[in-house]
This record gives sequence, structure tokens and C-alpha cells, in this order.
Amino acid sequence: MTNRILFRIALLLLLAVMGLAQQQMMAQDPTDPTRPPADPYSRGRGEDNMPKLAPTTVTRTGEILIIDTQNRAIKIRDEKLGKEFGLALDEKCKIKGDKSLFGKKDLQLSDLRQGLFVEITLPIKEGKVQAKIIEIKVPKKKNEGKIEAAKP
Repeated sequence: MTNRILFRIALLLLLAVMGLAQQQMMAQDPTDPTRPPADPYSRGRGEDNMPKLAPTTVTRTGEILIIDTQNRAIKIRDEKLGKEFGLALDEKCKIKGDKSLFGKKDLQLSDLRQGLFVEITLPIKEGKVQAKIIEIKVPKKKNEGKIEAAKP
């Protein structure tokens, strides 16, 4: 009789601990760029009964604070998080801007200016966000008042 009671108490404690661990996992900020994506097969299935796969990239929007053309790196302040991130550019990084802002679509790092808003794309490898930018876009909508600052 006492063994059954002890077993039930142990089972209840185990369930309580598992519930607390799940709450802590759910409380993490889902917009944090350093948070690894969920396991691709734990997300359930889509309408076509195929597993939903995890994303291979993550996109962030922010204001350029510092541009280091020598080391091919930039520092941005994330628009949603308010955090600052220093990131290197991948060797094959594409930089695209609006033709009305820059006079051309394909840009170089030296064409960017401090204070411009950019959308950066970072790759996800092995469940971790990499600190190498693979694409930078300069949207016209967020930079319309900064056209003069963008032109060299």
C-alpha cells in the first residue's frame, strides 16, 4: 500500500517538474535572433500531411550604426528587440537597394550609410543562427527621408 502511494507521489512530482520545464521553454522570446529554431519535426504536419520544416534563414530589420568596409562588417540596432548586433558579411553577400535611392539596384558595402534602415538575412545551420549576413536589402519605404544621406 505504501509503495503505491510513494509511486503516485513520485509520478506527480515528475509531471510537475516536466510542466515547469515546458513553461520555461515557452517563456523564451521567440523573436530573439540567437534563439535556435524548434526541431523541424516537432512542429506537426501541414495540410498536405508533410512535416513542416524549420526555416533555413532569419530576417531582421534595423538601423545601421557602424559600417566597417575593411573587415566587411556592420553593426545594427534591431528594430523589434532594440539590441545592437555586430555582424560580418558573407563573401557572397548580396546588397540590394532601391534604384531611386542609390541610382542602382546592386550595391557595395561602401554605398551604405550610417542611419539607414536595412533588412538583413542570416542563415541557420544545424539549428543555430549564423553571424554571417548573406543578404542586405535597403527598403525605400523606411528610408524615404534619408535619400540625401544615402547618396555618396
